[in-house]
Amino acid sequence: MIILLKKIKYYLISNNLFVYIKNLLIFFFTLKFLNKNLYKPITMGNFEVNLDWKNLHEIQLINEINYDVHYLQSLRNFLKGNTVFFIYKPKSNLLLKFLNLTLGAKIVIFSKKKNEESKSISFLNNKVKFFNKLNTYREYHKVLILDGNLDNVSDYKSSLQKYDIILSNKKINHYLENKFFNYIFDQFGKINSINSHSVKKYFLYSKENLLNENNDLKIGGIGLLKSLDIYPFDICFESVMDFVDEFLIGIDQNSFNKDYEILLNNYLKQSKYKQKIKIIFFDFKTKTTDNIHAHGRWVADGFNYLSTKSRSEYLLCMCADELFDTINKDKIDLYKENFDHYNLNFLHLVKNFNFIRDPQFVAYNDFMRIFKRKCYVSTDDGMGFRKNNFYRPNEQKVDINIFHLGYMLDNKKKVKEHFSPGGLFYKLATIKQFYKNMQPIPINNKDKLNLIKRLNQFKYLDGYHKLKKYIYE
Repeated sequence: MIILLKKIKYYLISNNLFVYIKNLLIFFFTLKFLNKNLYKPITMGNFEVNLDWKNLHEIQLINEINYDVHYLQSLRNFLKGNTVFFIYKPKSNLLLKFLNLTLGAKIVIFSKKKNEESKSISFLNNKVKFFNKLNTYREYHKVLILDGNLDNVSDYKSSLQKYDIILSNKKINHYLENKFFNYIFDQFGKINSINSHSVKKYFLYSKENLLNENNDLKIGGIGLLKSLDIYPFDICFESVMDFVDEFLIGIDQNSFNKDYEILLNNYLKQSKYKQKIKIIFFDFKTKTTDNIHAHGRWVADGFNYLSTKSRSEYLLCMCADELFDTINKDKIDLYKENFDHYNLNFLHLVKNFNFIRDPQFVAYNDFMRIFKRKCYVSTDDGMGFRKNNFYRPNEQKVDINIFHLGYMLDNKKKVKEHFSPGGLFYKLATIKQFYKNMQPIPINNKDKLNLIKRLNQFKYLDGYHKLKKYIYE
């Protein structure tokens, strides 16, 4: 009975109607409706914009400057080479500003209301001319967003067939014949099956298959690699290979070079699980996050992209500096249990194997790392996943350690990269503050011995030789 009441409470306080009413009350009681100034949404980009209090996500942004509009952020994954967005009756100035100024995309707008026109924004108030504008961008990747209702859809059937991706607030699949794959794009920016119970933002139609809907594997792993020379990715990824059925490694094709190719090939030669590993090269689009508050937002979009490529029921998501202790089947047995997600322990190593960050001063001491693929979406800076519906998660905390090694290896190089333009902490803190926030305390001796024991299982990898010096410090 208690569990049922908790589920009802979770649903009521997290659904859109409740969230909107709560934010509406805050909006009026804090007198924010008197503010006639433009807003500068730091999570979305370096621009000023009028926000609409009648829009659920925009009133949240008005009330909380650090709120992130997730479905807008995930439009980043629709950029493909030269991309142009066609927006039919846009309802949001934030959408237009974000696409143009943060993602750097060209925009063609149809609206009866006059908007500002620039070199990269074309404004049209004639519907026929709007759809005929397609012919100007034949070599572009074309995305249509039907924000407003399209009357007489059948009159534009031939034009609709020419777009690569269509996001529509209403179903239009019966006008698209069988040339498009049908999905749901939820309000958190995840691509879902058309039969999904996720919170829909748009119906999504694509000429390209964007989602692997098969669950023919029980557990798959995903990880991202951008800077292959500053993290012990080989040992970290290898530490979960005996647990997963498949592991997808996403690599940023823009930063990949000859040195990184050598590091990657060495790992593939040395790994005992090469048959489980699948390499996927794609553009992380990191430049599009340079001017937003969470410079690491590309991590979330990268994880979501890999999630669509996986063919597993469960996902294990990890970063390239997380060494997992052995995952015993007596603690996590996905074939017998039916939890939505699992939280694992985190120990944040500092300097060497003798110190960890004081748990009182870290952002997280346990975190979700294993979850049902179709129900979860990565948000914010990519550190965690959240459910993409309003149903209370059935979760389990398990006593398995993850040794976070990110504060140890190649410290100077890593810190320099993080605090340079485009880095994860650029303009968010100083290097002095970074070191001050480490707050090291001695590690529990049992945990240290377990870490060394785990590390010694990977002597065949190059990463072992980079880490073994810390054993004796």
